[in-house]
Amino acid sequence: LLLPRLLLPPGKVKALASGKLQAAFGREARIGAVSIGLGSIEMNDIEIAKEGGFKEGVQFTARSLRAGFLLKPLIMERRLEFYEVSLEGLSASVSKDSGGRLDLPSLASSAHEGQAPAADLPFSVSMLNVKSGSFRYEDKAAGFALGVSSLTLRLANIKPGEPVSTAISFR
Repeated sequence: LLLPRLLLPPGKVKALASGKLQAAFGREARIGAVSIGLGSIEMNDIEIAKEGGFKEGVQFTARSLRAGFLLKPLIMERRLEFYEVSLEGLSASVSKDSGGRLDLPSLASSAHEGQAPAADLPFSVSMLNVKSGSFRYEDKAAGFALGVSSLTLRLANIKPGEPVSTAISFR
């Protein structure tokens, strides 16, 4: 239990993950508790602010993120190989203002065109599961809103810059 904490100290993981979220979304981000176990990382209360910061509200939240990783690649190659990542309670809210502008962050601004963002520690993810998710879209000009609940999303074989297999269900 001590070795993973030495290689991935919780404070460093929290700062790195928060910084990566801020860089990727171009928005303020915060993470509650982080814990490191033997081959696992858990983060709770993940939030990404709306444009203008947290004073404007929260656009994306996740109650928890659990990631299982293989120890051998971390120790031998300083590479994170996740066999499963689960996000629970993921919630996203997107709106279009009366001028037709979407309040979505631009993920492309953090990477060079045509390239995936560089990682401090190379990684891959065998499986990403989203459970108990929800999504809300509002078009203020049209007076239209749409909500999706009980969202389940499954992505397989995630490697930066490569295609991803996807399965999705919702109500």
